[in-house]
Amino acid sequence: MKSTGELISTLLEEKDMNQKELAYKTGVSEVTISRYINGTRQPKSDILSKIAETLGVSTDYLLGKASINKPHLSSRDEKDVAKKLEELKDTLESQSGLLFSGNAMDEETREFLLASLERTIRQSKVLAKEKFTPNKYKK
Repeated sequence: MKSTGELISTLLEEKDMNQKELAYKTGVSEVTISRYINGTRQPKSDILSKIAETLGVSTDYLLGKASINKPHLSSRDEKDVAKKLEELKDTLESQSGLLFSGNAMDEETREFLLASLERTIRQSKVLAKEKFTPNKYKK
């Protein structure tokens, strides 16, 4: 069974991401990420959650308690998500008089909407992978 650090390292390679990027996205230092990977330190639960979210897996997977039965997004998928999200953002910004619950949409509401759309796009990609490569992801 792989350690948490080995799993993080493997996922970084699969995602075409480096330790510096993971550190930035999770709000910890690059040295700390290196220590997690080398096994000299274990992440606290809040950091483990951020790492899992960033790498598209569950915390149980990083702790070796579960396998990945669902596909995760490749770097190409990530680029597709970013492109689609940018298109949606441009569409939202070009709309005048866009309303939410009868009121003009403020910046905070727009950001919440974009975050929700991003999660939806990501989930759609995962579901499509499950549908079109089902044997690979069956339990």
